[in-house]
Amino acid sequence: MPVDASTRKTRPWPSAYPLATRLRLRFGVRRCLACGRLGQGSLQPASLLVPPQLARTWRCVDRLACRTRRLERSGPR
Repeated sequence: MPVDASTRKTRPWPSAYPLATRLRLRFGVRRCLACGRLGQGSLQPASLLVPPQLARTWRCVDRLACRTRRLERSGPR
């Protein structure tokens, strides 16, 4: 059964994505997996085996600063 292209609705993004996530994906802004910091050039893929084009999880390049931010974020134990 053929489908008429004029009646078919296409959405560029699933409706489950909130606006902030859409903007981050659109402009390439990523979030560190450990400390939650946003960045573009200051992050690297969390796994060295995955190329940056396919990476979905990211870590800060500066691991020492990332550790301090993570500890400050988690609070005293």
